Order: sequence, then structure tokens, then C-alpha cells
Amino acid sequence: MATFVSHPLIRPNTMESRLYQESILASAMQKNVLCVLPTGLGKTPIAVLLAVQRLQAIQSSKALILAPTRPLVNQHYRSFLDFLQLPEGELAVITGAIKPDERKEAYEGKRIIFATPQAVENDLQEGRLSLKEFSLLVLDEVHHAIGDYAYPYIAKKYLEQASNPKILGLTASPGGSKMKIEEICKN
Repeated sequence: MATFVSHPLIRPNTMESRLYQESILASAMQKNVLCVLPTGLGKTPIAVLLAVQRLQAIQSSKALILAPTRPLVNQHYRSFLDFLQLPEGELAVITGAIKPDERKEAYEGKRIIFATPQAVENDLQEGRLSLKEFSLLVLDEVHHAIGDYAYPYIAKKYLEQASNPKILGLTASPGGSKMKIEEICKN
């Protein structure tokens, strides 16, 4: 018989409790973590659980969830909606398809932002976004955090600006070499 996660911000009986996820979550609550799990083993629930922990512990804070494509951004948004007991109005999706003024308004008025890294990078560069209030940055498909990709820039700005920073990187495929994995962690 399945046991479910019990948390005031999680809908009852929606998220199965799994020991390995709880173990990863415990580490992520203490330090920045690169979470490597095969597809389908529950990286998103770990991100959801860390987000609710951070939002509850740091009351006026926000969470920023990044994914490299619009479909992935929308998938995270829907997953969080399915699990969370938060009004849908507290969540926003931000991509380059949304006008800059509307993105700025969403950053200021929502608790959880789901976005493409390119939109966030542009908004940081143009001064439409401050990461000061964000207590969590989730980087999905974090193996992209190399070279000129937006993730390293955003992570650097986040660590410079955030009052209470915490980073969770998610991937199923970090790369085949220790050197590449170390570069991802550094970035």
C-alpha cells in the first residue's frame, strides 16, 4: 500500500512518498544539489517538495523553475499545479512569447515562476527581473549548463542577488566524463 507525502502545501494523496526522493530532498535542503535520476523516477516531485519547503520556511520568497523548452516549462507548470495546494494565480509561465512588460509583472506578482532560460537571461540583462526574493532556483536538464548557454549566467546572477539562495539541478544525463560533470556543478 502506497504512502503519500503529507505537507500543508501538497494536495493530499497526490504524491507518493519514496525514500530515495526524501534522501535527495534532505541533501538539497542543506546544500545546492545536482540530482541525477533516470527519466520517470521522480526528479519533479523532488523539485516540488524543495519548493514548498523553501516557500514555507522563507515566507515572502519565490521559486524559479527553468527548463530549456516551452513544452518542458509547461510540463513543469502542470505537474506543480497537480501537486500543489496553491491558487493557480500564484504561478506563472514565462517564455519569449510573452511581452516583456507582462513578464516583469509576473515576476513581481507570482510566487512560482516557470520559464525558459533565454527569457530570464534577457530579463536579467534588461533589468526587468531581480532575483533577490527567490529562495530556490531549479535548473531542469542542467547538463546544458556549459559554454554560452543561459544557465551559468543565471546561476551566477542568482548567487549574487538572492538573499537566501538554493539551487537544485536536475538531469537524467549529466555527461559521460567526470570533467563535464564538474563543469556543470561549477557553472
